[in-house]
Amino acid sequence: MIENLKATYSNGVFKPANPVDLDDGAEVVINVSEREDAHPEFEGLRSSFGGWKGIVDCDQLIEEIYAYRAAASRSRPLPELK
Repeated sequence: MIENLKATYSNGVFKPANPVDLDDGAEVVINVSEREDAHPEFEGLRSSFGGWKGIVDCDQLIEEIYAYRAAASRSRPLPELK
């Protein structure tokens, strides 16, 4: 049986938000992930996802970054980019 449960962690113990249909002493595997709203300081980052879609040519940007890196490692001046 696989079931997603909400729980609160306190003093080393997970406390389910709702009753769980398990026998006392049953062994379970727990995968822990924090709720998405647990870190509100990241909301600005989340809301910006996809903001550059269709505006920036990512392949061209990557080529330019590599060109700048390669040029910066030489004593010659940086190449003129588009």
